Amino acid sequence: MANERVERFQQLTSDALAPLRIRPHVTDDTTGPVGTLRSAKPAKVLVTRIAGGPCTVLRTRSLIGSGDRELVKAALYGRGRAGVEQDGRQCLPAPGDLVV
Repeated sequence: MANERVERFQQLTSDALAPLRIRPHVTDDTTGPVGTLRSAKPAKVLVTRIAGGPCTVLRTRSLIGSGDRELVKAALYGRGRAGVEQDGRQCLPAPGDLVV
């Protein structure tokens, strides 16, 4: 059941943004949702609110190459902690930080 929830959330997020993999961190809650996703598309911009529990999100080389869409992602962090790593560079955004 938990695997199905992770796979469903991963697919919804991949469809809304770009192909990715989600690896949830172990928690005591095995019944609730992995995360929630709400989207709206005013004009040509997709606005998506994603909320979820502790996890690692991966965009491997093979996933990056599979998108075939031009994509610019801007993330505004509302709460919690996050870490972004690319090509050896790291960023640790805090609530209120905007990352492009």
